[in-house]
Amino acid sequence: MEEQEEELLNPERELTMEDLRRFRAECCLEYVVTQFREKRSWRPGPKDWVRLYWAIDLVHANFTKRLQERVYLTDKELKIACLTKVKVQPTVIAWLFSCSLTDISMTRKRLYERITGERGSAPMFDLWMWKF
Repeated sequence: MEEQEEELLNPERELTMEDLRRFRAECCLEYVVTQFREKRSWRPGPKDWVRLYWAIDLVHANFTKRLQERVYLTDKELKIACLTKVKVQPTVIAWLFSCSLTDISMTRKRLYERITGERGSAPMFDLWMWKF
């Protein structure tokens, strides 16, 4: 991975169409995620969630599909997994779902255990999501 990043940052390297598509997808993801990261009166609607899933899948190689092939997820669990993937803070996730931080932490812990089959914690879930 580090080798690939060095190659991409090489100023003598010509950009490809794939590089440009990836850059555009990453910009789109950053724009969409910014809405979810900020606590304010805005609440995501169905179209906002679809945009988030689409942008994550574009940047992270069909993340939602790969995750759902691994384990059945409820709508709420998929949303929590996606928000965790893009590093939205647990306090913001709790605010978005109008529930307690403890509820979000327990959901993340249970998801880790279901996905991996091992005992774990909410922070272990976060690390697993970021690597997946």
